[in-house]
Amino acid sequence: MLCGSTRCRFPGRCAARRTGCRHVACQRPAGQSLLVPGQSNENVYIALTGELAAHLDCELAGNLESERAPQASIPIPAGECIGELSAIDGKPVSILVTTVTDARILKIPQDIFWDELLVMPRVAANLRIMLSTRVRRTNETTRKAQQEQLELIHLKKELNVAKQLQESMLPLQQPLFDERRDIEICGL
Repeated sequence: MLCGSTRCRFPGRCAARRTGCRHVACQRPAGQSLLVPGQSNENVYIALTGELAAHLDCELAGNLESERAPQASIPIPAGECIGELSAIDGKPVSILVTTVTDARILKIPQDIFWDELLVMPRVAANLRIMLSTRVRRTNETTRKAQQEQLELIHLKKELNVAKQLQESMLPLQQPLFDERRDIEICGL
């Protein structure tokens, strides 16, 4: 607990000094789920050390050795926050977040986040910058995924044309002589 010691990061301003410690830093091992889609969340988490990942495809997240698993996740480096969307809109978690490496995570309850932190102009500005950066990064990832999807569609069309061309070159499957099954003739 940060506030239970002399190492409090909010000396003099910390609500926990008045109400008891409520923001806690804890160690999480690699591979552990921090947020799971559908679950309620009333905290904002800040990665103090280590790396986290937001997984776009929960099925691939379960198989991190999968070839597509790294592409289906967004890295969350130390210093970024997680769970802020639930704190903003009050809706359940929308994406799976796991620890990629051992990580130290600061857990801040929603009321402290709103009442004590976001009233500080620099904290609010940093949150706006972080969210806009995340949206831009997501837009770029979406644009690349759409481009890859269009290339895949074009490739499928070309393969279909090639298949039709090859099938048109194959001989007909009916026998040349109906009364003679022992003779097969093929030619191009």
